[in-house]
Amino acid sequence: MSSIPPLPTETLQIIVKALADDDDEDLSSTKACSLVSSTFLLLCRKHIFASIVLDGHRTIPPQPNTANLIRLLSKTPEIADHIRYLDCYISDEEFDQASLPNSLMLITKLEGLKLRWPRYKRRWDNNPLRMALLHLLHLPTLIRLSLSDFANFLVSDLIACSSLRRLAIESCKAIEPEENALRSPLPSRSVPLRHLSADPDSWQAISTLCTILRPDGKPIIDFRNLSSVLLDLRHGLDYAKDLFRLCEQLEYVLIYIFDTKYKSLSEDLLLVHSPPATWCGLHELLYPSLQTLRHLELKTMLNDETGDNDPLSGLASELEGLGKRNRVESIAIEIHVQTDCDCHRRGLWGALDKTLAGSGAAQWPKLTSVSLKITLWVFSREGEELEVALRRLPETQFPLLSSSNTIVESLADADDEALSSVKTCSLVSKTFLHLCRKHIFATIILDGRRRVPPLPNTRHLIRLLSDAPEIASYFRNLDCHLSADDLAQASLPEVLMLISKLNRLTLSWPPYMYRWDSNPLRPALLHLLHLPTLVHLRLSAFRDLLVSDLVACSGLKKLELDDCTAMEPSGTALPSFKPIPLQHLSVASSSLQMTSVLCKMQHLDGKPIIDFSSLSTISLELSVLDVNSNVQDLLRRCDQITYLHMFLWTPPLTWRGLHDMLYPSMRTMRHLDLETMLNDETGSADPLSGLIPELEEMSSRNRVESIAIKVYVQTDLDCHRGDLWGALDKTLAGSSTGWPELRYVSLKITIWSFYREDDELEVALRKLPETQFPLLSSNKVIGFQYSVANELA
Repeated sequence: MSSIPPLPTETLQIIVKALADDDDEDLSSTKACSLVSSTFLLLCRKHIFASIVLDGHRTIPPQPNTANLIRLLSKTPEIADHIRYLDCYISDEEFDQASLPNSLMLITKLEGLKLRWPRYKRRWDNNPLRMALLHLLHLPTLIRLSLSDFANFLVSDLIACSSLRRLAIESCKAIEPEENALRSPLPSRSVPLRHLSADPDSWQAISTLCTILRPDGKPIIDFRNLSSVLLDLRHGLDYAKDLFRLCEQLEYVLIYIFDTKYKSLSEDLLLVHSPPATWCGLHELLYPSLQTLRHLELKTMLNDETGDNDPLSGLASELEGLGKRNRVESIAIEIHVQTDCDCHRRGLWGALDKTLAGSGAAQWPKLTSVSLKITLWVFSREGEELEVALRRLPETQFPLLSSSNTIVESLADADDEALSSVKTCSLVSKTFLHLCRKHIFATIILDGRRRVPPLPNTRHLIRLLSDAPEIASYFRNLDCHLSADDLAQASLPEVLMLISKLNRLTLSWPPYMYRWDSNPLRPALLHLLHLPTLVHLRLSAFRDLLVSDLVACSGLKKLELDDCTAMEPSGTALPSFKPIPLQHLSVASSSLQMTSVLCKMQHLDGKPIIDFSSLSTISLELSVLDVNSNVQDLLRRCDQITYLHMFLWTPPLTWRGLHDMLYPSMRTMRHLDLETMLNDETGSADPLSGLIPELEEMSSRNRVESIAIKVYVQTDLDCHRGDLWGALDKTLAGSSTGWPELRYVSLKITIWSFYREDDELEVALRKLPETQFPLLSSNKVIGFQYSVANELA
């Protein structure tokens, strides 16, 4: 009897991961699975020990604490490699455990750390665990940190948290470091924090972080990178001024304010008096991030004994102050009415309705969602009069915000791709019809090719806009594949001229049928190209596009070219326009001639048509012999690229010269996405097509964070399966200084098969991580993902 072959380890990993993902909070099923065999035990440990919670409080029943951690890692120290999140309250007594520092030092791949301190019982700057805890804080893998109940935290200890993205501070006080405490060498940059949360008892610590500088003059934390903040400002907005003036890129802000005056429920309760909490100054606080702010969440605790005070605490006037420059998409307001207190229930609420949806609606061009939640705290309140009155506010105070428009927006957000529900809603009444049109006609796709079944084409567009020309004002995205018949329609130019608010345009040309510079639609298509609202343009199958026609695309940010060639204008000088500040460029191989023309062409004043220096992302497909010079000419003009995607066919093309091409953007480059199509009949050629020498050239002077490499093995051909792969392992993981910012590497090999008789090549390539990538596979800083797929061609 033949034995059943064992399942591959990759398959077992998928099974265990699926089990852990669907498991309960205690991972009961995963723990049971770990008892099946030693193989399952090793696979399940990754999930069982990923999150560790330790609590040194004396509780009944007792919770796991540091003594349990010591015993666990003393018997099986390899488990420390699986720990990704550690939540730890260390009691005063636990500090004296002699073996605890050594146990903590075993943890090297932590991503999240929550430290709860025994307050004044231990000093942070002088305790037996300090070196071990600093080891955890300064792990290059640590991206989330939460600190609670520190009475004397040294802010200088955050300097080396080079990868930290999220910081939460609760009930913490900070102390300023001695000059010699800010020791060298320092990390090259400040901590690039993205998310910050703080409670009212931690503002002294936040203020210290805002003001203390490193010896090189840089701040400890670069607050300019913050995208979200969650703040409890119960003592007033003034406490946050130092922080907000340093923030320029906030997208999400949550602020909670309330009056600290409490109503006495007994003679023994201490009365604390303070000025009423208000939103006064909110506009000035948010002003530096006004162009990036998208979501605003505001919470208030009201303490109104008479019901006469402003229930919005001055918020309406602050929202008016944000003016027309904001791009806020959602506002969530939450109001808590203090226990058994009163709340205004009449006209003062209406100011919010008028500000956001009335005459001030034009100041909120991006606003799509507003929520207002009122919570009444009750202890001895008699009757439901206040609750009943507040429930009626939408009818009496919010007629504009409660209108049909809000219903339609919510319906569209949750609808399917065909907007079936919105289309049904539009049949209810004329009011709903006009509101639904905004969504139904936002995207228009036209295809003039002969299809079965036929697709909407320009004839449908002509009929639509001839009957209802006002619909053209709703068009935001037009995807149009033109045929020769479309170009011959006499009424089409007039119809296209009705479109005036387009954001994205995709034009596919009927190749060799009509010349671009002499066709009946040229004036109408130029009208679309030159709309000031157009930010995204995709051109396909153009053979003789006049590059001078792009000069007036003043708002263009993203350009995609596929199978396009261009002509240089003859004779006349190009009109003077500001160079197009392009941010994203995608070019297929057959369009590189056009990019070469775009690089060469200049205005009469010597300025280029396109400012390539503003490009941040670029995608190139290379598949012919003579494109290298065109690519070099393009990339040498770019010095701000952060993301590069490049695809090449090899042979004849290789990665030779990649370093020189990218050199101008070497300080800004963060992500490399490189794809190769191999055409190797013998299996002896370099499978990485000359990439290794180029990566070696980049070593030590780059800030790349991720490298994704995809290799495609041409149908039924071979591929090298030996030591040539190992050079990638040594180049990326053999030196700690060559790639200081690198955190992620992926290598995906796809084998295309049609008549391939066996899976020998696939089996050999699946073994590469063990034989060729030992350094990347075991690296504690760089995440390495490797996969092999065999697909039918």
